[in-house]
Order: sequence, then structure tokens, then C-alpha cells
Amino acid sequence: MRKISKQFKRLAILALGLSIALAGVLGIVHFNNASGSEEYAYANAGRTPANLRINGTTLSWQFWWQPEGFDGGFQWVNRPSVGNFRVQNTQILRAGTVVHTLNTTIRCCCNGGNIPPANSINMNNVAALAAVGSHSITIRTNFREYTCCCSGASGQFIRNVSHTSTAINRTVTGTLGVPGNVRMVDNTLHWNAVGNANGYRVYRGGVHISTPGNVTSLNLAGHANIAAGSLHNFTVRATSTASYWNTSGHSAGVNWGHLAAPSASVSGTTLSW
Repeated sequence: MRKISKQFKRLAILALGLSIALAGVLGIVHFNNASGSEEYAYANAGRTPANLRINGTTLSWQFWWQPEGFDGGFQWVNRPSVGNFRVQNTQILRAGTVVHTLNTTIRCCCNGGNIPPANSINMNNVAALAAVGSHSITIRTNFREYTCCCSGASGQFIRNVSHTSTAINRTVTGTLGVPGNVRMVDNTLHWNAVGNANGYRVYRGGVHISTPGNVTSLNLAGHANIAAGSLHNFTVRATSTASYWNTSGHSAGVNWGHLAAPSASVSGTTLSW
């Protein structure tokens, strides 16, 4: 019995050591913060994007969580720059090929006041991820490594370093129809509803100016993004927050001119404009 007990202890110690080693490789540690919600901490000093997840058409990820203080409880922040590393950019890859780049203005950790880079993206705004088909998506963060305090006055550049997340899959099975019968009625742009859509985007000259929601009209009079005194061409695209539908193509265009207010002046008893 004693012999079995000793062997069990050895196995327990071996299992504990293996768990610690795997934790170092996988780099994910779960814990509860002061409010009771689950947080994450990562290996590679937090430089590897992790916890990729899809919510509708939004792809999100995390870097690392660091305690900032002990004023009655832990406070945690998403801070992806530590030691002598400075973030250059974060890239979205499909099947290993870069399809979108998020540039960042984050400063080195030693400078304080870090500005976290974006950690989410609407996949329907990236053509390669919105196309019908199955997409294997990874996130890669690129760093510049320095000696001493990051890129400070005494720091010297050493090398470029990249860390890539594990993959997550998105499958798009349907293409939304294009909004039809786009027309102007007085100052209001109208269009027909599209099946499976739950939102619309309005464009002026191909540039997105408004996301009115799940409606089929938009009053253009006085719109902040539409200059008066010019002729404008508008198109509409249907969107969906469901991961398996993509954004539609542009509708046919419709023209509309918003007159500028007249400039008036008075000379003696005469009003001119």
C-alpha cells in the first residue's frame, strides 16, 4: 500500500510538472478578476494575439492582461507592448496571406500612457473575409525589438519580431442581394428591403457616409457629410450581422443636388442676393 502511495505521489508530481510546462507552451492562464468575470494572461510576455473569437461579423482578439494596482482589488488592462518591444502593426491573415493591416500609434511600455491598438474588426469590411467560402483566419502582430528602454534615446534597434495567433474559421454561405429601386423623393433617399439583411450603408461617390440601420430611407437634407451646392451620386449596400452572410454589392446610383443658401446683402434700401 505504501509502495502504491509513493508511486502515486511520483505520478502526481510528474503530472504537475507537465501541466506547468504545457501552460508555458500554450500560454493561456484563466483566472477571475475582482468583479468575478474571467480574464486571460498569455505567454511570450503577451506579444502573441490570443483568444480569437467571432461574434456575428466581428472578429476579436486579445493580447495580455497586466495588473495595474491594488486599490481594493485587481485592475486589468489589455496592453500588448512590454520590455524592449514596440508594436509596428497588427495584420489579419487568410490562409497565411495578409488581407488587412491595422497600423498603431502605441508607445513603448517604458514611456507610460500606452495606446492599445485595435483588437477587433468587422469581417464584412475585408473583401477576402466577406467572400462566400471557408476562411482560416489568423492574427499577426509585428514588433521592433530594441536594447534598453524600447526606442528611447539610448535604445538601439536589434530586429523585427512577429507573433502569430492560432487559427479561427469563418464560413460565409450566402450573398446578400443588392438594394433595388433606389430613388429620391424630395430630400429623402429610398430603397427596397433586401432579404436576410438587417442593416444598410449609404455611399456618396463610393465613399461611406451613413449607416442608418435596418431602415429603407435616409433624409439627406442638412446631412453633415453632404456639401450643399453640388450634385451628388448615392448608392446603397445591404449588410448583415450574421457571420454566414456577406455585404452586398452597390446598388444603382441616384443623383441629388442640395442647393446652397443664398448670400444676401443690403445696400441702402435694396436687398440683393
